[in-house]
Amino acid sequence: MFIFLLLAGGCSETTESRSEQERLYVGTFSVRGSKGVYVYAFDRENRRFSPQQTVTGPDSPSFLDISPDGKFLYTANRQGIGSDTISGSVSAYGIDPDLGQLSPLNEFSSFGISPCHIYADGRYLYLSHYAGGSISVLSVGEDGQIDHLIDTVQHHGNGPNAARQEAAHLHSIQPVPHTPYFLAADLGTDQLTFYEVGSDTVTPAPLPAIRTEAGAGPRHFTFSPDGRLLYVAEELTSNVSVYEIDADRQQTRFLQRISTLPEDFREQNTVADIHLSPDGRFLYVSNRGHESLAIFAVGPEDDQLSFKAHQEVFGKTPRNFMIDPRGTFLLVANEATDEIVLFERDQETGLLRDSGVRIAVPSPVTLAWKAF
Repeated sequence: MFIFLLLAGGCSETTESRSEQERLYVGTFSVRGSKGVYVYAFDRENRRFSPQQTVTGPDSPSFLDISPDGKFLYTANRQGIGSDTISGSVSAYGIDPDLGQLSPLNEFSSFGISPCHIYADGRYLYLSHYAGGSISVLSVGEDGQIDHLIDTVQHHGNGPNAARQEAAHLHSIQPVPHTPYFLAADLGTDQLTFYEVGSDTVTPAPLPAIRTEAGAGPRHFTFSPDGRLLYVAEELTSNVSVYEIDADRQQTRFLQRISTLPEDFREQNTVADIHLSPDGRFLYVSNRGHESLAIFAVGPEDDQLSFKAHQEVFGKTPRNFMIDPRGTFLLVANEATDEIVLFERDQETGLLRDSGVRIAVPSPVTLAWKAF
């Protein structure tokens, strides 16, 4: 097994044909020497990552997303990490269709404080502001540039965890599949709220808000491929909760709550990221503290999650992870140990195997993938 320990930075040419090219984009917190967004070429056959580009820009491009057509990349810049003043902006980049490298298009205010998540659907950018407790929706043009602000929505309230839920803390936004709505998770108020976007406003959707268990702190979430099931990572209680969504009847229904931790684990832990396998059969959740991925199987008959295994992540603070589009690999960004770990994924069992491949990069906190 080959181990490739790569230092980020610099550019190199690739001899891959266009049909074989794959790129990994890494966003970081601006600490410990990080310079911004890092771009790597991936050689699938040899399990090799080669540094292609380092993109400097606003501080802490701590969440990024690629437009559905693969032409543009957007970053939510959580500027001021480690200082007394945390502001926010969003940046747009064009993606070179041959090499995958980034070129800056424009930068815009995020119209909120401390943007921690961004979602691009080709028409709009949806931004969650953790410190400010607000949502912003921005319009994008056909050229990929950020055009104008559609609207902002300010959340209010708190939860029982005085240290983490003293106010609203928006943590993620995603569209609800096969509906005109999007869903926003508020860690501070234990609530997920449905919205819809008009020509110049964002308004509540007719679906009722989902309230999690008190003190759960909903962070990130994902949907089943048909959009019927919602899986919520509850950061503060280290659980996953499952809900059924019926947009036509404007109803939601709680189905299950299951822990991401071993029964005998008593140390501090918070969950972070959550993803389904491309075939919808397995769910993965990252544990910060237990330093693992919890792996669940999705019941084909009853929609119930069943625990399968914990996978050590070989580092600390797995803030973000991703499954490649083919479902072959899973990459974990270990924020505190400055390293990305590549796992090989068994598509029949859902279990993971350490490939031995590592990418050294300062404070990696968000990952995105593009195939050419």
